[in-house]
Amino acid sequence: MKPLAVIGAVAAALVVAALLATPSFLGGASSSTSSSTSSTATSTVGSHGLQLRLALNSTSLASGTRLGITVSEYNTEPTANNVTKADLWQIQGLSLGACATEGYSVYPFGIAVLSGRYSEANASKGTPLEIYPVVACPMFLRLVTGYLFEPMNDSALILPSSGSSPTLMAANVTVSGEYPTGSLQPLSPGVYTVVAGDEWGAVETIQFSVAGGNQTSSTSEAQINGTLSVLVTIGPTVPVCSSNATAGPAPSSYSSIQAVIRPTSGGNITMPVNWLSSGCDVSGRFQAFLAPGDYQLDLSGCAFVGCKSALPEAFTIDPGQQTTLSVSIDTGIR
Repeated sequence: MKPLAVIGAVAAALVVAALLATPSFLGGASSSTSSSTSSTATSTVGSHGLQLRLALNSTSLASGTRLGITVSEYNTEPTANNVTKADLWQIQGLSLGACATEGYSVYPFGIAVLSGRYSEANASKGTPLEIYPVVACPMFLRLVTGYLFEPMNDSALILPSSGSSPTLMAANVTVSGEYPTGSLQPLSPGVYTVVAGDEWGAVETIQFSVAGGNQTSSTSEAQINGTLSVLVTIGPTVPVCSSNATAGPAPSSYSSIQAVIRPTSGGNITMPVNWLSSGCDVSGRFQAFLAPGDYQLDLSGCAFVGCKSALPEAFTIDPGQQTTLSVSIDTGIR
């Protein structure tokens, strides 16, 4: 039975792996922001230090266009966070795909789309729409006992772990319509609610509307945002690295260094970076949820000798895809 169960857990990971992406969030207490083009919501940080995060690429759609949904679980603690699984779902029927429903996924969160206006308080009374096609799902068992989150990050080792590589605790779901009779039907004009929940009981909702009319498939594709994941390493920070160097928050001087994203169309986007120190160098991570197009990445206030040679770095965001950048900056300290 053990080999079969392990195969089942791996199958669960493979089913959802294609959905992975990372959103742009700034952290903080429970909040929600919206516009005609995008919307984000973050839950209050629980006693376990985790924060559920939800984003939509648009809150106003034309009939027949696609909705991009991003959900993630973020560790707000500055240290590694070992969180035991709980199965305290407040909303039933949440999923990340046709075969990745709550309790049967290696991911501790899921989403649903409800017809009508709902809030965190009454979302459990709604009936999730059939937003995934009906498929034959493989039988698998969930063997997850918990998650070891990296400091201030949405990456975690799924426990029990058979390796050392963390898994991105984020997923991107594209909603094209619903399958009430087995065939895809565009969402009817009206108001809908996306609800996200995790197994520790957090719930977040964002509403969106669908208007009448149709757009071409090319326009529909263009509305699906892509994601950017960046790791910046700055070092060395000391002339000689000690073998017992202690990891922790980066020196306060790094807090003023922010990421600057420059679209070719103009209008810079400035984002904070989560800086951490290994004792020998400093690393910073951030994620962004961006419209398709060409961009440049830079850092504000970067005065090290390697900044000019490493930056700016050009990159391209494709619809529904993840772009990963790794930037290494030499401080010149020897």
